[in-house]
Amino acid sequence: MRSSRPSARTARSTTGAAWRTGTTASARGIATDNIGKQSHFELIDIERETAPETYLVHLAVTGNGFNGTSPFRFTLRDGLIQSVVIVPD
Repeated sequence: MRSSRPSARTARSTTGAAWRTGTTASARGIATDNIGKQSHFELIDIERETAPETYLVHLAVTGNGFNGTSPFRFTLRDGLIQSVVIVPD
């Protein structure tokens, strides 16, 4: 029986960063990465980028994994999050 949920797809860059697509892949990432390890995210600032519906967001991350400030790029489509990318400092 096939699941109606999107399949998990992960691509790796030459730096080892992983990108996940689909709700299944996102859930898998949440279970294995820093997210899901009692992490807390606090908004530091947000700025609109030149690309449509794209924002650079700086978050302070604390918890039982990574602790520090990281930039995230959010792209929206129709008012919903289309993608989130952790941007190198």
